[in-house]
Amino acid sequence: MSYLAPDQGDQKRLQIAEIELSGQPAINGYFTFEALKDHNFDSAPTGISGTSLTLPAGHYMGRVALSITRTSSNQNYQFILEADGTEAGIRGQTSWYDNYRADFAEGDFSSSSAITLKVKALAIENSAPTLDTSTLGYSRLWLWRIAS
Repeated sequence: MSYLAPDQGDQKRLQIAEIELSGQPAINGYFTFEALKDHNFDSAPTGISGTSLTLPAGHYMGRVALSITRTSSNQNYQFILEADGTEAGIRGQTSWYDNYRADFAEGDFSSSSAITLKVKALAIENSAPTLDTSTLGYSRLWLWRIAS
């Protein structure tokens, strides 16, 4: 997909990547980027199988959804995107927690140089749930990138 940016007049392309998440981090820990499921980036993000993803310079929108399995009814995560050490956007969570409800964590971030992206566990209610690994329940990060 491509479009003309209203303030620049040059053609831009929308790129997307889908990345599977895993792990069971403690508070202030990071989820693991398990697998790059698909992408149409000019060059693939690096850092798969680790907790830090390296992205080429650009403008991004990220969205995270966690699919979990609980052993008790009130096991939940609060989570957020972290770009170059700064929390980006709104936090998400796996259920109602601390009077806040948002299933997705999402935010936008930009840089003229490479970006280090992480998915941070902000809080855990009672004990950490397990990320679901069933075929239909994978936890995901989706990234949209604007490229020239």
